[in-house]
Formats: sequence, C-alpha cells, structure tokens
Amino acid sequence: MATALEQFSHMDKVAIAFVFFLKMVCSVLFSALLSAFTAFMETILNKPKDTALIYVAASQSAVGIVSILTVAVFVFTPLGKGRASPVLFFSLGCYFLVYLYSYPWPPVSEPIVVNSTANPHGCDATELEWCATQWHVKVWYWLPVTVILFAMAVPTSMISLDTVYSKLLGNIDQNMMQGALVLADDLASSIAPIVTMKIYTAYGPATFWLVLAGSALVGFLAWLPMIPKMRRLKI
Repeated sequence: MATALEQFSHMDKVAIAFVFFLKMVCSVLFSALLSAFTAFMETILNKPKDTALIYVAASQSAVGIVSILTVAVFVFTPLGKGRASPVLFFSLGCYFLVYLYSYPWPPVSEPIVVNSTANPHGCDATELEWCATQWHVKVWYWLPVTVILFAMAVPTSMISLDTVYSKLLGNIDQNMMQGALVLADDLASSIAPIVTMKIYTAYGPATFWLVLAGSALVGFLAWLPMIPKMRRLKI
C-alpha cells in the first residue's frame, strides 16, 4: 500500500480521474440497458413472457457474436495497433447512438399497447401509468441496430479504457491501481441498475433513453479536454 501511494503521488492524477469517471459512465451505460432490456422487450412485443425471453436470448447471443467480431478486428487488423483514445470516442459515440436511437421518435414509433381483454399481454396501466400515454420504437426498426451498436460499444470501451489506464500508470506494479479501477467499475455496475430501473418504472422508456443518451454525451464531452494530453503521450 505504501509503495502504491508513493507511486500514485508521481502520476497524472487529473488524467487518471478522467479514466475513473469514464469507466463508471461506461459501466452505467452497459448495466442500465441489460437491466431494462427484458422489461422493455415485454412491453413492446405484446407477447407472452416466454416468447419475449426468446427474443431477449437471441438478442444477447447476437450481441455476443458481434462483440467477438469487433474484438477480432482489433486483434487481427492494424486498428489494434493505433491509439486507444480515439477508440474511446468511438465507443462512447456508439453508446450515445444506441440510446438516442431508442427514443420513440414519431416517424418510427407506435403507442404502447395497454393490457386489455383483447391484448392480455399488453402493458399494465394500473401498475405503470405511462403505459397509456407513451410510445415505443417499432421493434424491427429498433432491435437490429441496437444489437450492432451495443455490441461494438462494449468491447471497444473496455479495450480503450484499459489500454489508456495501463499506459498512464506506466512501468510499475499495477495490481493496486488496477484493483481500484475494478472497484469503481463494480460500484457503478451495482448502483446503476437500481437507479435506472427506478427511472424506467417511474417515468417510462422515453425518459429512460434520454437520461442514458445524456450520460453518454457527458462522457463523450468529458474526454474532449484530454485530447491534447493523449496526443502528447501517444495514447
């Protein structure tokens, strides 16, 4: 601990603080969608829960496949040898587009189906007041693009942040500092689902998507001041 604190005293604390902040932002953006995805799919599909779960499972499998392909591109092409900082902008941009794209814009959206005799699997307006007033993005317009963008955002954010952080730490025993970053990641991942699902259930998916799009935009803008420093350090 004493060695780690002594090494930390010589580090670029501002840059490291930015990395911690963005790590937590990315954790929130990642875990929020996972926590709300099943509930949202049940709302927009208007089908039995077991059918909705099949859609969820298939979507998660597709995300996994695209993520593997994204990582393969970085491993086996010159992209993996470039600077990590621009990749972080790419991942935050993907997150931003996922949530902005998910907002129920009028041309590509339709009203949420409310539970009734004719629609027994519709949204229950007695539990969620917004069911009767809000719209949702049409599923076949929304799902494929969301899967692709989310699948690219997750691995690129992990690769870029870990690379930037490791290079900022330099040639030291990184166990303590890497552990601190994992702790921040776990903390954000633990709190985010609780907070974001409260937003989802209280205000509906439209507000939920806007809050997360705003969070991604904050992360994107927060990294802009670090561009000159990252260029000097060739990160």
